[in-house]
Amino acid sequence: MAANKRFSVAVHTLAVVGYHQRKNSSPVTSEDIAKSVDTNPVVIRNLVRSLKAAGIIESKEGKGGGLLLSKDPKSVTLGEIYHALTPSPILKENDGSVQKACQVSCHMKQILKPFLQKADQAVLETLSHTTLEEVIQAIPK
Repeated sequence: MAANKRFSVAVHTLAVVGYHQRKNSSPVTSEDIAKSVDTNPVVIRNLVRSLKAAGIIESKEGKGGGLLLSKDPKSVTLGEIYHALTPSPILKENDGSVQKACQVSCHMKQILKPFLQKADQAVLETLSHTTLEEVIQAIPK
């Protein structure tokens, strides 16, 4: 199981858009963002769909088009970005069938559930204390 990098790529994407928007207010293309992230533009476009659905980013079509933030970066938390990409719960118990002959299997879901819920709350709580503005401000000029 590979680590999920979607969140990091999404924050990087939004930081590129916010940084450029602050400097010259022109939209940024998914190709330009992909170069910064070192990925394929399709990866960026797939993330943008979720970010658009959450109302964080918008696209401008046609010549000179690209991506713009649709919200003030001061009002967008990393928790909101994470939630746009990862439906709750973040961590989930194994959805495999309970093996009735195994005492561990019979009880593992109910044992893990409160720990997984606390971990979800901790992740979202931590990410909700940082805004996209703070990320953009941390980029040296």
